[in-house]
Amino acid sequence: MWPLPRVQNEKVIITFDPQAISCSWISTTTKSQTYVLRAYKRINFEQLEAEKLILFNPTHIYSVITDFLTTHSLANAFISFALSGPGIIESIVELPMACPQPKDFAPYNLNKCIWNYYYLFPKKNTLHAFYIGGISRHLLFQYKLLAINCSLNLQQITTRHMSLIHLSRTITTTSFKHGNVIQDRDSYLNQLEQSLTAEVIKNNLQLDSEIKIDINDEAPFLGTALGSIVHGGKNNETN
Repeated sequence: MWPLPRVQNEKVIITFDPQAISCSWISTTTKSQTYVLRAYKRINFEQLEAEKLILFNPTHIYSVITDFLTTHSLANAFISFALSGPGIIESIVELPMACPQPKDFAPYNLNKCIWNYYYLFPKKNTLHAFYIGGISRHLLFQYKLLAINCSLNLQQITTRHMSLIHLSRTITTTSFKHGNVIQDRDSYLNQLEQSLTAEVIKNNLQLDSEIKIDINDEAPFLGTALGSIVHGGKNNETN
């Protein structure tokens, strides 16, 4: 009776951290399956708009998102959120099994948040390494409410490091090798960050001719966006 708006087969990734918000419109070419950055915008926070990822000024953030989508006619695109900062609970853990159950993560006190895990690699000592990412329920609710207020077709909410993990497994780079990484949280996540260079972005993401940005400055945000595209695609394949 009431026509539903047509969902666009376009994807926009919005990254959030305590310092900035970025919006990336990334598409895939049909013939070469190349990722292309169609539009991009980063806005730095100056008034504690998202301190510890808590949205203290959702009106301003709403305006940034809707302005980007309206400018590029992307009101019905698929949207992904990628979060990083103190509001995210992250850890690298080791378990004696490759296919654990949620109860096997009980020692890590995750019952107060929404969380998930991702298998990383086997270790030489017969243990297996996993990435854990979690978010408090009230913080997750804030971002879901933001998506509702912006009328977004929200596809996923993930973490920056989860996006980088998927990116590191998809791209060809010698700067990151899972088998050689030191198995603790800080060293693993630091190596993820260091592997994300401007050269990696240039080799895996084409820029539309109208986009004029410094890849060195934007690499952390573009890498997260590109990894979120890969992450979302794998989720769709699984589903």
